[in-house]
Amino acid sequence: MSPRYFDHPPQRWGAEPPFPLIDVVELEDGYLVLVELAGVDPTAVRVTVDQRRLVIAGAREPELPAGSRKLLRMELTYGPFRRSLQLPLDIDAVGISARWLNGMLHVHVPRQAYRGSVEVETDEDRGSSDR
Repeated sequence: MSPRYFDHPPQRWGAEPPFPLIDVVELEDGYLVLVELAGVDPTAVRVTVDQRRLVIAGAREPELPAGSRKLLRMELTYGPFRRSLQLPLDIDAVGISARWLNGMLHVHVPRQAYRGSVEVETDEDRGSSDR
């Protein structure tokens, strides 16, 4: 896998990390994108692929208890979000699947099946009479 894919090499972020946080794991049959979305309504998240770009977008709304007077400390990120990742050439976009597990969105991006070598016929092989 080339380092240019998935936008950034593994790293720690400064004071303001992107939201949501994402890990990308290379698997034998493809890639697994783990997206930390604790407290996000699954119906508020949209996963799309367009021209080899995986886009995860949605919103996390604050869950303040009824009768709350004021917010004393805020460390969680709220509001709309959008993360996108450039996918490698060898992916099967039609086979991408996603599932929720313990506040994490697991997006499986399979590789295309290797088809082996293919012999390509030329006009000479077919006895073309288009001369």
